[in-house]
Amino acid sequence: SVDYASKDSISAHLNRLSAKEGKGFKLNDISFSLGVGRTQSYIKPIEIRLPNSKVTIDELSLKYDSLPQLFNPISLQKDVKITFSLKKAEIYGKDFKKLVPELKYLNKPFVASGKISYYKNNINLFSNFH
Repeated sequence: SVDYASKDSISAHLNRLSAKEGKGFKLNDISFSLGVGRTQSYIKPIEIRLPNSKVTIDELSLKYDSLPQLFNPISLQKDVKITFSLKKAEIYGKDFKKLVPELKYLNKPFVASGKISYYKNNINLFSNFH
């Protein structure tokens, strides 16, 4: 639902969405809040649940001098600061075996957390994968 909207900004949230893809991929639930404004945009927190997997993203944010920068590929690459913070992902291959059959052999979950920031062609990565 939309919480607020004006000429140059919007705030909204998705409480719950589920889906089942034709090949059998199932999304149990996704929820998030988002905002787009004159100098920054965000989606946070993002909760994704599959039958066995769960992903929690603290935030995906973009900071910029003006909204049109988001729609200019050169400006997006040079002038927009991007931050992605993954609180925890616990992903089981069997949730994706209908899309990628080889993943059915992954019996243990892939677990990860971390943060990525990007600005002016510099990427900083802080991660924990196992």
